[in-house]
Amino acid sequence: MVAQAGTTPLTHENPADHRRTKGGTVLFGVMSALYDNARWQPLEDALRLARRGDGTGFFDLADAGSGRHDGTFPNAADASFVIGCNDGTAVLTDEQIMSTATRWSEDFPLFGGYQARGLFGCRFWDVPRHPLARPTAATASPVLVIGGLHDPATPYQGAVDLTAALGNGVLLTWEGEGHTAYLRSECVDEVVDRYLVDLAVPEPGRRCQA
Repeated sequence: MVAQAGTTPLTHENPADHRRTKGGTVLFGVMSALYDNARWQPLEDALRLARRGDGTGFFDLADAGSGRHDGTFPNAADASFVIGCNDGTAVLTDEQIMSTATRWSEDFPLFGGYQARGLFGCRFWDVPRHPLARPTAATASPVLVIGGLHDPATPYQGAVDLTAALGNGVLLTWEGEGHTAYLRSECVDEVVDRYLVDLAVPEPGRRCQA
């Protein structure tokens, strides 16, 4: 579909909306839909429309993902850029970025090259930074960490690593889809509510089925 849009750009069925896309909106629309399985049906519909050259569904998914409203956008992308650059110290050279982009394109053919463009952002962030310290849990109360096995935005391994880094963390694994787990699973909700109200943590290795 991305290749097809590259040859024949998709258009919007609304004659007042003159946007066209060669594939970037398709990729972003897919990414937006993967965040929530409630968007899977709209994604299927968008794919069907796009096969006929109508990009309306993908524009809608992309607009939902970016928060676009009447041609304006919230500052979420700006905030993400500033926070991401300010919290770390790593600065990649152009050569390192291009090498990474090549590797990602090979390892992750659909999204690798598309996502690699973001590596250039911090390359030009030349204000004083305030990198975060390694997280620890210097508390007698264990810290509850939740990781989703099929979260398309936050890899499960990150939750495993955070739990280990805290030193006093307990990992709850959710075997479901979508970004974040609370309010998506009665099992997760019960564990989280008990933790927030009573500081009760689950037994190590606890898993909630989808």
